[in-house]
Amino acid sequence: MKILFYPDPLETSPISRVFRVLSSQKDITWHNNPNLPFDIHFFWSYTKSIIKPKDYNLSPNVINAGCFDITKKKVHKIFNDISINPATHNGICVEKIDLQGRHRFHKLIQCPTKPKPGYVYEKYFKNFENGYHIKHRVYYANGITHVIRKYTTQKMSKELPIFHMASMPPRIQALDESIPSILHQCKHLYIYLNNYRSYVPRILLNKKITLFFSEKEIGDTGDVGKFYNCDNWEPGFHCTVDDKIIYPKNYSQYMMRKVEQYHRKAVVSLHGRNFHPNRKSSSYYRDTYQIFQCTSKVIEQFAHNLGTGVTCFHTETVKPSWEWFPFMNMTDIYMSIELQKRGIPILIAEHEKDWIKVSQRRIMAYGICKMLKNNDFHQTEVVNSFDWIIHKINL
Repeated sequence: MKILFYPDPLETSPISRVFRVLSSQKDITWHNNPNLPFDIHFFWSYTKSIIKPKDYNLSPNVINAGCFDITKKKVHKIFNDISINPATHNGICVEKIDLQGRHRFHKLIQCPTKPKPGYVYEKYFKNFENGYHIKHRVYYANGITHVIRKYTTQKMSKELPIFHMASMPPRIQALDESIPSILHQCKHLYIYLNNYRSYVPRILLNKKITLFFSEKEIGDTGDVGKFYNCDNWEPGFHCTVDDKIIYPKNYSQYMMRKVEQYHRKAVVSLHGRNFHPNRKSSSYYRDTYQIFQCTSKVIEQFAHNLGTGVTCFHTETVKPSWEWFPFMNMTDIYMSIELQKRGIPILIAEHEKDWIKVSQRRIMAYGICKMLKNNDFHQTEVVNSFDWIIHKINL
């Protein structure tokens, strides 16, 4: 059997599956010349968005004969629920050039905005759910307008991030839950042990873990210990984590993918807050304009302040310095201020409720928020002394 692929030839891409199947058949050949003999005409084009009808009137045996207009405007007429008017829409949308095969011209933009000639505007669908990438396939054939297949896939990065943690004795039992949740998804784990007096919990006896004891280093540093020796951190991805949190199995992959999605121009977290736009806070912990909890469902957005217990970044974006943290138990504030000074956006990545879990195997009274929420004068003073801006990135 001879197949004519016309107007465009059959090549290894973009219809690679057709190419692979036909290449395995010994009795099938194909070409791109309508003047040569053929048995079936496979009518298609990737480079032409509108094909003249004469191009497919070559034979009664035509596959795909109805697809002579594959512009996005035509697609919108069929699936009339995806297009939007950028002049009246509020929020993010996808701007696409109307021609096919021009993916490099697609981008996310903020609406409302004036539409550009030759472009179409579509709804923005978030395709991440619980850290997994969701692919959608929509088909149109024989009058059926919507046949949707949804499946998850997780493209794993070969690179693993380095994790950094600080811990204190009231969290020893919580380590039995937090450490197994992260050890398999990090290149190495550095833990600063405050007041452990050289005691090593069994769960920390692992070649992927390096321990720093406060009595042998520089004393009790509180939560700042997760940034210990940060001036000498090696290039690459780094995650600062919390000793009481149970992380999902795909946590590091999801966080790195978010960093890459924003072209390594933002620091990504799952926890953060926005301060009041028109007044100072009366309390850092008790008087916040917006708070985004790592354990609650959060819609993706940029923020003033992050939570360092669920944070990921690449050293191309920022290289922390120990000098940034003059007081213990204020790493979220000081890290956020230093990012603000450098104009580096803080992204609170979208996530579902309970994707991040907190271990109950700990002494509840020992936590920064618990201990300081009614005694946060210094934290509030530092926050109020700074002019906060929400830095953003347009993809």
